Amino acid sequence: MDQNYSLKKLNPNIENEYTLICLFYQMNPNKFISYNNEDGIDLDLEYYGLYNKDTSELCAITSTSAITDNSVNMWGTLVREDLRGVGIGKILNLKMEKELKSLGYNKISSHIYIENLPSIILKLKLGYIIEGTLYNHDEMEQHEYILRKML
Repeated sequence: MDQNYSLKKLNPNIENEYTLICLFYQMNPNKFISYNNEDGIDLDLEYYGLYNKDTSELCAITSTSAITDNSVNMWGTLVREDLRGVGIGKILNLKMEKELKSLGYNKISSHIYIENLPSIILKLKLGYIIEGTLYNHDEMEQHEYILRKML
């Protein structure tokens, strides 16, 4: 199934790609990812899109930021609302792991709200371990797990 999808790096400094990323976040709301029109997206992150090769449709987006020369954080993965629960997140994660390894990273981390069980379960199935917990991280009673995987 994953051969039907391709991963593309998106450049938010190009106006139409910035707009594409923002529209994707607007049209696919998720209670675990905050987005508002006024702030837009974080231009300090690297963005990647997962596309269906047959339809050229954008199916999912994620973002990353380097922690060190060999360690990277993967942030805010968002799957199109009508495609959730069918394996798109797994395909995106596997393709991202391959991409990040090819860029020289050997450790990937993700911060996931403890209520986001689908993402936590997926990461654990993909070989991530829970490295720590951030209590009251973004706000009171908002806790996150830090999950890590060696690539």
